[in-house]
Amino acid sequence: MVAVRDPEALPSLYVLLPGEYRSELAAGMTLEYRMERMPEPLETVIEAVEGPEASLEYARARKTGDASREDGVVLVRAHVPSRGFIRDGQSRLYQDGSTGSARVKLGTQRLLVAWFPGLRHALP
Repeated sequence: MVAVRDPEALPSLYVLLPGEYRSELAAGMTLEYRMERMPEPLETVIEAVEGPEASLEYARARKTGDASREDGVVLVRAHVPSRGFIRDGQSRLYQDGSTGSARVKLGTQRLLVAWFPGLRHALP
């Protein structure tokens, strides 16, 4: 879900992921976001991983089915690097409430890079 609060600011990206991944997620990890008919996924960096209470509150406020997941949810926040994108050859702006799918690659290498960003180019 994209949230646009200030028309001059870059959009913020709020993503709900299954709670079972909370321990593997960290600020600094790469997040890929794709909206329908978006030719290439948007790649950004996770800025914050919210706690269980904030994550559940966000899911309930958005009235998503995720709020009732047995393993809970985890909310991650990131900023989108630009106000718009190209789709079907036309320039488009991100809109508040836009939905899409997100992916975070998990694993030891990604965690190491999240903890030590200088390793990003040293690892295969």
